[in-house]
Amino acid sequence: MFQNDYFTESELACRCCGKNYFKEETLKRLIRVRKRFAKPMIINSGYRCLVHNARLNATMTHATGQAVDVQVALGRAYRLIQIAQEEGFTGIGVKQKGQFKSRFLHLDDLEPILSERTRPTIWSY
Repeated sequence: MFQNDYFTESELACRCCGKNYFKEETLKRLIRVRKRFAKPMIINSGYRCLVHNARLNATMTHATGQAVDVQVALGRAYRLIQIAQEEGFTGIGVKQKGQFKSRFLHLDDLEPILSERTRPTIWSY
């Protein structure tokens, strides 16, 4: 599944244990975004195991294997949001404050769940 020109399996694996249950459809969508973006995309976080996710006190989006955090800022962040929406990412989190290395976009392609999860949606950190 991970044979592609843009992302490695380890890049999208959990940082604490190396497990990787990244969803194939999400990876295909991410590859389409990367091709159109035409610039390297630094992945800060891909799949997270439940233990890692709990340590970060984070929501479950990364534990589904359907989310990534991409280090990006300024005009490139704006362009990446446009492309991600066009390619079907339904959840976009924006952190564009602070030093460059701390700026990122969260992208996920989760489906809506009535009364629980609205999609499409965008939020800020």
